[in-house]
Amino acid sequence: MYLTNLDNYYIMKGFVITLVLVFLAWIALTMSLSPAELVAGLMVSLIVTAISHKLLHPDRPAMIFNPMRWGGMLVYMAVFLYVEVLSHVDVVKRVFTGRVKPAIVEIRTGIRSDSGKTVLGNSITLTPGTLTLRVGGNSMFIHTIGYDSKKRIGEIFERFWRRASND
Repeated sequence: MYLTNLDNYYIMKGFVITLVLVFLAWIALTMSLSPAELVAGLMVSLIVTAISHKLLHPDRPAMIFNPMRWGGMLVYMAVFLYVEVLSHVDVVKRVFTGRVKPAIVEIRTGIRSDSGKTVLGNSITLTPGTLTLRVGGNSMFIHTIGYDSKKRIGEIFERFWRRASND
């Protein structure tokens, strides 16, 4: 496979941006600017970047640094926390009342990107009482302990993910 100079530019740009983001995350998590921590952080950042820099395609940096996307993700996280609390209450009720109606449900999603499907599947799995079993094409198979034919599993997550990501 022959790479043009433009391809090399995008590869290097993705590598550098990933390195900077991972290193900044290291500093934020360690909350230390000691030389030993910075050297360790740089080494870890280089290893993580070498493994994951290909996840950034040319449009990703623009997406990452877009304030509207950050706002959308904050809204998504608020909705996720709200649904999380409701789900915990629902699971507690089901445990005490014994009204468990397990089912495996196929849901169809209009989300096209792999990252969007991953976020949706993880959001569903992190919600108590549900588990994403399989993701393929435009459908997901979800196990739930409280099946209700009137409610669509993951609908609220999908709606807000689409707004946050323009997917």
